[in-house]
Amino acid sequence: MNARPPECPPERLRLLPLDARPVCLDFPGRLAQAAGVYLKTPPAALLGALKRPADCDALADWLRQDATAPIILALDTLAYGGLIPSRVGDESIETLQARVTVGLEAAQGADIWAFSSILRIPNYDNAEEEPPYWAQFGRALYAYSQAAHHQDVMAMERAASLIAPDALRDFLGRRERNFTLNRRYLDALASGGLQSLTFCQDDTGSHGLNVKEAQTLQDMAQARGLSDCARVQTGADELAATLLAQWLHKRRAEPLRVRVLYSAESGGALMAKFDGLPIAEVVSRQLTACGAVQTHDPTTADLTLMVHTPAQRMGDWCEDLAPDATLSQYQTVLEACRSAFSAGERLILADVACANGADDALTVRLLNAFTDLTPLYGYAGWNTPGNTIGSALAMGVIRTLAESTGDYRAEDFHRLLLIRLADDWLYQAHVRASFRRVMRIRQDAPTVSPDVAALNALMSDGLALIKTRLGMGGVAVRVGFPCQRTFEVEIEPL
Repeated sequence: MNARPPECPPERLRLLPLDARPVCLDFPGRLAQAAGVYLKTPPAALLGALKRPADCDALADWLRQDATAPIILALDTLAYGGLIPSRVGDESIETLQARVTVGLEAAQGADIWAFSSILRIPNYDNAEEEPPYWAQFGRALYAYSQAAHHQDVMAMERAASLIAPDALRDFLGRRERNFTLNRRYLDALASGGLQSLTFCQDDTGSHGLNVKEAQTLQDMAQARGLSDCARVQTGADELAATLLAQWLHKRRAEPLRVRVLYSAESGGALMAKFDGLPIAEVVSRQLTACGAVQTHDPTTADLTLMVHTPAQRMGDWCEDLAPDATLSQYQTVLEACRSAFSAGERLILADVACANGADDALTVRLLNAFTDLTPLYGYAGWNTPGNTIGSALAMGVIRTLAESTGDYRAEDFHRLLLIRLADDWLYQAHVRASFRRVMRIRQDAPTVSPDVAALNALMSDGLALIKTRLGMGGVAVRVGFPCQRTFEVEIEPL
């Protein structure tokens, strides 16, 4: 499909991301580029990095530039300075509300596709992305949250007895502050200040105060007649990509129709780790997030989403827990790819057999079975099922929409496939553990200054194979640690 003729200017869109991490800033930027969309983002130096908040005043000034262009807007960045600052900052609710007011006024006149996180409650004793007391009381706070959702007073008292009173007060105060702000975003939506509003839950279980708050916000939206433009979504880091797909859908009379297949017959019913929902429900919500709908009729489907699930229970590479998928599942996925590639059908592959990385056994088979993987319309296998399914779907939906308007740029899209395969499979399922062993870095270590030369050496052979499968053998790739920790890498095709 030919790209848009030079005399036709690209569509303009702005993005205020959660922070400068590659999945939040680089990935949606490259995805927009592959679709022929001019995506304007703030200078990375203005955005936050881990616990360091963004420059909120400078970002308000940035919003005043090109003020009428539509924008995908991370409200956490506007209010707190980023996703992790939303968990650790000490600003008053008045300060946060003032920042939001200034930011939304700066963007007044533009269509705003906004998203805001519901404060998470991770089940571990680690304060890398949480307030300092999480290192001592994280699991007890999680237990307290679970008991509070169930209204189990005795269990709440048991958990509270293990938590310093100041820590528990701060925990509950932060929740109230976050909920108050989210509730007021519904006011902005009702008054027309926002075009769309998504509340996102990252790293969640099936119960807890965060789950209760999410349900309350959904109920409030329904009671105010806002259900069509306000929703709750698991995940967070993939939201910019899914909202880009949703935004591109606005010029299409009907939504794309997606047929969903699972590598295991019961795969959709399995619980999605870190999403607190069955995998099929995660798929359903991510389809909605991308503006698409599900169809069970293969003759009417615009796309097929193959979801590779575990057989019974998700693995997790960060916990050295390998996936339990079966040989028949691998054969199912490979046959779906073979059939789609030969028939010229659009296939997306979302690998959720394991959290925090792809299923190594499947990906090796995929790389060995096919010398050309460019027919894939989307691929992901990183972090949580919501992150994986949302980003893979966004890739497929955006590529399809761009093809329909003549804006698709194949080379840019193939670079995205390279990034996802190199990150989700090569690094997360292979190199990360090896690198930590070689460098003697603990899994729970805080930020360090990793050896980038050693990283690139460990990645070189796998990168060469991936590039061959994507027809990009001559493309140089640089790999680095954007956050000075080993949890995530940046894959940069040059």
